[in-house]
Amino acid sequence: MKSKIIIAALFVIGAFVLSAPLANAQEGEPVVVDEVIAQVNDGVVTLSQFKRELKERVETLKQNGMTEAQATAEVEKHRAEMIALLINEQLLVQKGKELDLTQKIEDEVNKRMLQIAKEQNLNIQQLEAAMQAQNIVPAEIRQTMRTEIMKQAVLEGEVDSKLFYGLSLDELHKYFDAHRDKFVTPESVELSEIFLSLAGKPEASVKTQATQLVDQLRKGADFATLAKAYSERGKENGGKVGLFQVSDCVLRSKM
Repeated sequence: MKSKIIIAALFVIGAFVLSAPLANAQEGEPVVVDEVIAQVNDGVVTLSQFKRELKERVETLKQNGMTEAQATAEVEKHRAEMIALLINEQLLVQKGKELDLTQKIEDEVNKRMLQIAKEQNLNIQQLEAAMQAQNIVPAEIRQTMRTEIMKQAVLEGEVDSKLFYGLSLDELHKYFDAHRDKFVTPESVELSEIFLSLAGKPEASVKTQATQLVDQLRKGADFATLAKAYSERGKENGGKVGLFQVSDCVLRSKM
């Protein structure tokens, strides 16, 4: 079923309009309460959804150090991309409904809301009252959670599971046999050191210090921490020397 994108406007009878500025419309007179910017099969993407997405992205960029003007300008560059994402979101939600995931998702939303309430030592009613006191609309939070959980469930069930778990063992073996060259990676090791110099020091004291460091490491001490504290070279990298192929290590040990 192909999705159709059309521009339209959503009209309702004035008697059903709740917002104060529109309440003065004559009864029976059509009043625009939201604009549909895209219709996706039997679902829609509304202007209010789009504006909410714009606002959230601006706030995120502001939190990352941008000014209001900079954040707004940056977000404006991606308007078309954002509409496409909202359309894709609608398609995923619709697919979830086709897969009969609606009740499962609703149960998960309720579970998460209860968990949030529990963490705050509140019941659901108290949590929603606290949210409203902070100008947060509980219904919008639930809808956001509902959408995100549905999207994740569809992606996991229809994409991830088929990519990672949909192939039989025989198919995996056949693919491996046909592409062996892609799975040949030289064995390598990452070497690190704690370097203790003998220059100007009694050999016995250096050996004693080395023995103590080995003992600490065997008891679970962090290698990088000890390297930064005691190594006389490479301490800034936690003692890391580099990544070497095993064949190179073997050749060097024989030299």
